[in-house]
Amino acid sequence: MHGTYVFCGLWKLSVSFTLEIDVEMSKFVDKLQGLSKYPVSLGFHSPSKASTSLPMLLIAELSDTSLKGAKVLFEGVVDAGLISKRHVDKAKLKQLSRAMGKIPLGVDLEDATNVELADLKDTGCDFVVFNLKTSIVALAEDDMGKLLSVPPTLDGDLIEAINEVSLDGVFIGKVGEPFITLEHLLACQRLGAFLTKPVVVTLPSLVTGVELAILWQAGVDAVVLPAPQTRESFMKLRGMIANLPKRHRIRPGREGVSLPHYYVTDLKDEEDA
Repeated sequence: MHGTYVFCGLWKLSVSFTLEIDVEMSKFVDKLQGLSKYPVSLGFHSPSKASTSLPMLLIAELSDTSLKGAKVLFEGVVDAGLISKRHVDKAKLKQLSRAMGKIPLGVDLEDATNVELADLKDTGCDFVVFNLKTSIVALAEDDMGKLLSVPPTLDGDLIEAINEVSLDGVFIGKVGEPFITLEHLLACQRLGAFLTKPVVVTLPSLVTGVELAILWQAGVDAVVLPAPQTRESFMKLRGMIANLPKRHRIRPGREGVSLPHYYVTDLKDEEDA
């Protein structure tokens, strides 16, 4: 920010100054934005300063029994933890946040529509997942990450409108099938094509490297591995993530670049002309 101060009288003093505001942001969102050059949301989050060597983030779904040994189980193998609000109260959430150490903890509000995010922030919660019925007041909280849980069949116009709202990403929850269906994949592909924000998807179970690569190519930026899982399962999935192609995905919605159209005319028609 630059400015000039002018005083009445014989003297004119011109002062140039620069003001930088560094607002603390969600650690998990910082990791998400570190995956690639995503536009910053309409909130007051500062641009990401972090980067990750892996092309996809791994999130552990936590249960009410995750408190014991959480740090030992997850440290070094997951990028964040996520627990449903129905599994914990405020006191237990604070304990779990401490038990996770430096691993950011998120809360899935599920069907809750009017939750005081400030209360969650006091527990050490780093980000939240809420649905379309949540009060718009939730968008005003800028110190926590905000993911919008969307149904796979969400209208295309609403998907594009998400890009203009102060959200840090979208979230696709569990599906009924024990494996990733084509319907689920197409939903991920559709979101990845329309959105300029990261896409987080809950896996039905531990997947294969082939399945993970297909999800990544479809536009998925982070996956949630459901509980309960062993440390070995997380290490296996993290190894799959490390082996994903080291090339940039073709993401028209993320790039904001229009490619030129090339028209090919019939050579015979040109010769006749």
